[in-house]
Amino acid sequence: MHPILLYAWVSQVSLRSLENASTPPSSSMTTTSHSLTVSRRSLEDASTPPSSSMKYSFYQVWLIMTITTCYIIFGMDIGWPNTIYSHLAVDNTTLFDTHLNLSPSQLDWIGSSSTIGGAVMVIPTGWIVGKLGRRRGIIICAFLHTLGWLPIALAINYYMIILGRLLTGASMAMTVVCTRTYIAELASNNIRGIMTTSLDLMRGFGYISVVALGMGTTWYYISFICTAGIFIYTIVALLVFPESPTYLIIQGKKEEAREIIVRLRGTRTGIEKELKELEFLNQREDGRRGWRALLSEDNLKSLFTLIGLCITVGLSGISVIMGATTRLLKTTIPSLDASLTTLIAMVALLCGSLILFILVDRIGRRWCLRISLSVMTVAYTVLGTLSYLEPSSFQVNVLPSVANASDVIYNTEESNTGSAFLSPKSMIMASCFITIAVCMTTCLSVPFMLTGEYFPSIVRSQVLSICIAVSTLISSLLLQLYSIMESTITISGVYWCYAVMSLVSLVYLSLFIRETNQRSVG
Repeated sequence: MHPILLYAWVSQVSLRSLENASTPPSSSMTTTSHSLTVSRRSLEDASTPPSSSMKYSFYQVWLIMTITTCYIIFGMDIGWPNTIYSHLAVDNTTLFDTHLNLSPSQLDWIGSSSTIGGAVMVIPTGWIVGKLGRRRGIIICAFLHTLGWLPIALAINYYMIILGRLLTGASMAMTVVCTRTYIAELASNNIRGIMTTSLDLMRGFGYISVVALGMGTTWYYISFICTAGIFIYTIVALLVFPESPTYLIIQGKKEEAREIIVRLRGTRTGIEKELKELEFLNQREDGRRGWRALLSEDNLKSLFTLIGLCITVGLSGISVIMGATTRLLKTTIPSLDASLTTLIAMVALLCGSLILFILVDRIGRRWCLRISLSVMTVAYTVLGTLSYLEPSSFQVNVLPSVANASDVIYNTEESNTGSAFLSPKSMIMASCFITIAVCMTTCLSVPFMLTGEYFPSIVRSQVLSICIAVSTLISSLLLQLYSIMESTITISGVYWCYAVMSLVSLVYLSLFIRETNQRSVG
């Protein structure tokens, strides 16, 4: 039995017993002015009864885990720049034996172009998901991702790589909106957290896969592997995935929604109760939907609160740690084998996903994020201090191209094998780096998880697209400024800046963000 499936089922059963034991019976109300308040409270407090049959529980978990497999390619896309950075330092030839002679700023653009494509595409994605549905949205973004990897695999120059990165970035933004909205609406309340966190587990597998493949093959063959993988996923999505019952309710297709809920929960799970709850949580008295529904005071307040969280968390440097791991490690700890240490950092990301998977429905979203930001603040501070006390001797040489002296390519003075012996300071710095990698998964996942749970389905995809647009813009800015920051304030200053922003994010979280654990979405 798959351990994720087993854990999800055990958690579902144990949480159901706790909820049934703690839920008080509803009292009758005779005052008309309070009837709506009581009705809403009773709907929010009531958990959707899980299936009495193990068969339906496993079908629900299996379906969601199948949906999340696209995040493997997502993770490979984010970690892919580390592979090309390492390969270009040794061999800059392409599949067709042309040469890529790239400057540091062009390497920055390779890392940031993906987030720029995501920022451009993410707002239209909210409309696509709201208009065409969650299932069709996933199919569209998977097809777009396939188109994005092809020019990267066949690239003969820098501009083809940038085009492919823009397309894959646009697809990744769509993937986040579609999958997080989709899973939040498919999963039962008591396993929604761990099912959403399974996205991060798959992304962690993608990180590890791309770095491990990079140690044995070239960046363009990895691109072909990603192309084939996402194409297969598109076919599976066409054949297997049902539409979200919440979306069908919004579209007035109640009977179709009932059929899908029966498939997900079973026939003895209070189908009518769940349908009524979905209708109640997604209704608007003024009839507004989509972007217009965001104009209500409560939705705008929640939206600006979550945008603030996305900005503060995004400025903590998580995009740079992921997208430029190899470059950071070469600068911070040159005595290490950068490729091997990057792989260890990617494994640490996966470990962080596993920890979040276990804890997110047990201690709640806020506590997971609070602990992670606290640890990151300390680790960044230590990294900055040790980097300042022991400046790196590593130098980056730029070698002019034979064809064009204005083009340059990274090369290093030191061997890529690294040293077998590390000083105590280097060991502490490596430990801090790995610790940050473990905590980053929570910072990547929880803000978007909250976004999916704060709002009703009539505005969920639109709000999620706005928050992702803000996050991708922040990520693009940090990736583009990395070389500039390193040259002006040194690597120690970079780490200290990230430490300050982690602390600011921690304070913001404590003051403004409410818990959504075990509560009905919307």
